Amino acid sequence: MSRRWIALLTAATVLCFATAALAQSRSSQDDDDRARFSMGASLGFLADDPGGVSLGFEAPIEFNRHVSVGPWLTVALADDFLLLSGTANVRYHFDVFEGERLRKLRPFLQGGMGVTYYDDDRTGDEDTGFLLNMGLGAEYETSEHVSVGSQIMFNTVPTFQPSRAFYWTWQFIGVRYRF
Repeated sequence: MSRRWIALLTAATVLCFATAALAQSRSSQDDDDRARFSMGASLGFLADDPGGVSLGFEAPIEFNRHVSVGPWLTVALADDFLLLSGTANVRYHFDVFEGERLRKLRPFLQGGMGVTYYDDDRTGDEDTGFLLNMGLGAEYETSEHVSVGSQIMFNTVPTFQPSRAFYWTWQFIGVRYRF
C-alpha cells in the first residue's frame, strides 16, 4: 500500500473518531447549545395594501439559543399586485426575562439580503432588485419543538424607483417547528 493511501486512511480514521467524540460531547451539553433545523410559516399584510395578504416562510438553522441563519421567503398578494422576496437572514434572540414561563418569551432582531420581484397590474410596473431587510419581533416557545410569534420586517430595494424603494410587512402570527 502506498504512503498516500496510508496517510488518507489515517486521516479518515482520525476524522471519524474526532467526529464521534465531538458528537458525544455535544449530546451531553444542554439542548440550548445544539444546532437545530427549523421551519416556520407566518401570515400578515403588506403595509402599502392592508387589503392584501403577506405570507412568510423560513427554514433556518439555529446554532444555539440565540443565533439562527437561513432563508426567508415573503409572498405578498393583493387583487392586482404580487411581491416575491427571498433573502438570507440572520436572527439574534435575546434572553431578557427571568422565570420559567417568561424565559420562553424571546424577543429578536434580524436582518438579511436577497432579491425581490414585484408586479403591479394597476400601474403596469414590474421590476426585480437587490433587497436589504431588517426586522424585530418576539416568539413564545409553547413546547420544546413549537413556538408562535409575530414580527415586523422593514425592506429597502435601492434600485427601485423611490415610490417602491421601501416597504414593510407585519407578520402578525407565525408558527415555527424545531426538529
